[in-house]
Amino acid sequence: MEKEQPIFFLLFLLLLLNILKHLIYLSSFQQFLKAFLGGAIVTILIILVEGFLSILIRPVNIFVIKIFLMAFLIAGLVEEGLKFSVFKLLIYRNKEFNEPYDGILYS
Repeated sequence: MEKEQPIFFLLFLLLLLNILKHLIYLSSFQQFLKAFLGGAIVTILIILVEGFLSILIRPVNIFVIKIFLMAFLIAGLVEEGLKFSVFKLLIYRNKEFNEPYDGILYS
């Protein structure tokens, strides 16, 4: 639980900054909640895809290649790609997404 504490603190801080920035506009909070829940839901898909891909690369006997595939293909491409796709589908096209800070907040 100690590793997650900075993440929760950062999430709380960003939510607080968002509330202060928009002076509690309801639509902005809904957008934030949509991004947060979308990220939480896509985690399930990430776990399934990573599990399937790790089974596929299990037969690889060369340690360096196996580590490379795990680090870049599974962790990097799958996780970041799926998170970006959720961000692109749910948030990016919204009219309220109009400042660089919003990209940090919603992603």
